[in-house]
Amino acid sequence: MKVFKKVLSISVDVILVGFIILLIYVQVSMMTSKGNNYGVPRAFGKSFLYVASESMDDPDNPNGIHKGSGIIIDQCSVSDLTPSTPIKNEKGEIIDYDKSTGDVVTFYYVTSSYSIVDTHRLVEIIDNGGGSYTMKTMGDNPEAHKKFITETWDSKYLIGKEVYHSDALGSFLAISSSDAASKAGGVAWFFPVAILVPALILTAMYVYDPIKNYIKESKKRKQMIEEAIDKAGIDRNDEKAVELFRMKEEMRLDYIEEYEANKAKYRKELEKAKERAKKEARKEISKGEK
Repeated sequence: MKVFKKVLSISVDVILVGFIILLIYVQVSMMTSKGNNYGVPRAFGKSFLYVASESMDDPDNPNGIHKGSGIIIDQCSVSDLTPSTPIKNEKGEIIDYDKSTGDVVTFYYVTSSYSIVDTHRLVEIIDNGGGSYTMKTMGDNPEAHKKFITETWDSKYLIGKEVYHSDALGSFLAISSSDAASKAGGVAWFFPVAILVPALILTAMYVYDPIKNYIKESKKRKQMIEEAIDKAGIDRNDEKAVELFRMKEEMRLDYIEEYEANKAKYRKELEKAKERAKKEARKEISKGEK
């Protein structure tokens, strides 16, 4: 039973420590990656973004990217992308794009007056030659689609393509990412709490056993002293005699505890000395054989 409890305790310690390390790694990765990822946090090679607009919200698409959704973005190159299928009229002119096709991409959109991180559907890739491309994108929102407004931007601003999105992920980002929390009007409390709680549990576990053992030993010691008083036949009404005997018994028990502690210490030192002597003897034998 004691072995099981020890194994269980070690397992819990390892799991909690591993969980804390994982959370710290994710938090640090997300914070440090913003500088070279246009402000979009990244961890485990994935970028995470909270959607703050309705530009990709298509009411006719139940799986559309709603405002408040969270998306996961994979890093990719232009060659990994597929643009949306164009819809043409009888004259062969492009009048729209099929919103059920084409990759949804995240990019850094720069204009003369502002710059933002945007996520829209890719509708066209223009090869400028020499490895340079111009990308055209537009939102799935009917109003944006109706106006047929397309964004044009250099492929060097490509962050990646969307591989997953959900409202649940958006809710999680709203409590775990400071940027998402500010957009959602909340507070990013998840990581501090998730790190603090396991740390407190670990601290409580390590503090609990010593305190428990101390209380147990104190009760046992007190009981031994009281039994010794009765065994010695000390009159309980004689307070001075009882107190004096109690002090002597405390000193005796202190001496025994110190003696046992020193004995255990010397035993360990003796075992280490024997091991060193054996190693030296083996070395001498090896030298003699050579």
